Amino acid sequence: MRFLLKHNQKWQHPSYDPTQEIAASISHSIGLGLSIIGFFILIYLGWVRGDSWLLISFIIYGLSLVTLYLASTLYHGVKTPPLKRKLRVFDHVGIYLLIAGTYTPFMLAGIQQGLNPTLGWGMLAVIWGLALLGTLWKLFFLGKFEVLAVIGYIAMGVAGTVLIKDMLAVLPLHTIIWLAIGGAVYIAGVLFYVWESIPFNHVIWHFFVMTASLFHFIAVISLVTA
Repeated sequence: MRFLLKHNQKWQHPSYDPTQEIAASISHSIGLGLSIIGFFILIYLGWVRGDSWLLISFIIYGLSLVTLYLASTLYHGVKTPPLKRKLRVFDHVGIYLLIAGTYTPFMLAGIQQGLNPTLGWGMLAVIWGLALLGTLWKLFFLGKFEVLAVIGYIAMGVAGTVLIKDMLAVLPLHTIIWLAIGGAVYIAGVLFYVWESIPFNHVIWHFFVMTASLFHFIAVISLVTA
């Protein structure tokens, strides 16, 4: 991982107030605890359902959720610059993984319920491919083109809307509604993510993320509780 430090020697950590960093770490440590609990709930529901594909998709989604909150908690909780830089990469990569991980159970459930496999697997291939590209981008270009990175997160998140008619035909309406509400909350929270002049803007962003995560978690479990 030495290249993470050598590649961009001019990289500077965003100038968050130390108090905000502590609050940000604490907020997502709560999210981490809840996501771990949620992960075991997902495993239980998938196991009881007896559907191996559904169980695998739940595990992927659950792990991506835990990864995001773990990365964020650690990143905001450390002070040592070299370690903080590595954890910032981990933190940003976690966003790509969660986006892709969230798509997975819905696409696989959709395929099982009659969604054209070419569309379902194709969407998953595109989203996971973009997540891989995003990961490589953060590994080599941390701190650069941040506006494009934010646009990329949003674009990945809304890409699934191209299949909205197909998904409405195979998944419960309330599942799609919860999914849409969660997406809307994420997008609304981006305002606070980029509006750095607002006191504790990043902590506010964290609570938007946690709220959106809850809505998406409800959407996921609705796949087996409908």
